[in-house]
Amino acid sequence: GLDRSAVMLDRARSDCDSRAGFLRGDMRRLPFPSDRFDVVLSLFSSFGYFDSEDENYRVLQAISSVLRPGGRFLIETVNREFVVRHSAPLQIYRPENTTLIEERSFDPVSSRSHVDVTFFQEGRETRLHHSIRIYAFTELEMLLESVGLRTISVWGDYRGGDYTCDSTKTIILSERV
Repeated sequence: GLDRSAVMLDRARSDCDSRAGFLRGDMRRLPFPSDRFDVVLSLFSSFGYFDSEDENYRVLQAISSVLRPGGRFLIETVNREFVVRHSAPLQIYRPENTTLIEERSFDPVSSRSHVDVTFFQEGRETRLHHSIRIYAFTELEMLLESVGLRTISVWGDYRGGDYTCDSTKTIILSERV
């Protein structure tokens, strides 16, 4: 696995089989030779966090370059149509001894979701902000094609359900041509 967060890599190492390899790096510049992998996965809406379209595009270029011809790329991200239709501007979660408040907004021009998170635990308050560019399926398909990846299938959930405007996820399987 590749991540830029040392904390997340340490957690992955402790949770996974000892045969799994983990590397700290930047997904815009993958530290692997061309034609190295048969499969690349991008899960948990990890695509779209860079501020510019060019940076997000470079991620897909890097992924395509490390796939062997015929190699498969599976990307999972949030479904833009679901966010537009169903996203609540305020959500409050109260897991054990914690309060988590998420304030969301969606900019339809930039297609970015902005989330301000306030986290209360043991008398401490922590504030975080993140923003993600949410792509429509057709945009993702065009981006994938532009880097040499042909869409094979699209699903709306991890069980292989149909992709619809009400699916929470966009999951695309593509192949390097």
